[in-house]
Amino acid sequence: MIDTYKEIEHTADLALMVRAGTFLGLLQQSALGMLHLMGITSDSHPSDITYTAFFVFTVLEDVLVQGMNEILFHLETEDLLFIPQDVQINGTQATILYTGRLFLEPYQEIKALTYHQMKLIQDDAGLHTILVFDV
Repeated sequence: MIDTYKEIEHTADLALMVRAGTFLGLLQQSALGMLHLMGITSDSHPSDITYTAFFVFTVLEDVLVQGMNEILFHLETEDLLFIPQDVQINGTQATILYTGRLFLEPYQEIKALTYHQMKLIQDDAGLHTILVFDV
């Protein structure tokens, strides 16, 4: 399976269909897709800042929502643009390692990733889900 994201129609908000072979791939494609919706493209600027976030979760969807909202928080409050590089799941605890850089360019604001229509589905090809972002 090729890890990918695709913008899909949504009546009020922005939405993506995300597919990946692993949960880390799903996190990365979700981040890249979200940034694409914000008008931020992937580029070759060095990622010289690392950040580790710790989450407690009930369902795996929680890790996806918390992980994406963590990216939005740091971008809005500190002008830091992060992408997930590693994820460790241990019971009901998750650790995500992000790498990033300072980002001072204008972008389209997204308030949050929501749980609306989100259901992680695993099949023979990997994982996929729909992500709906509140704008």
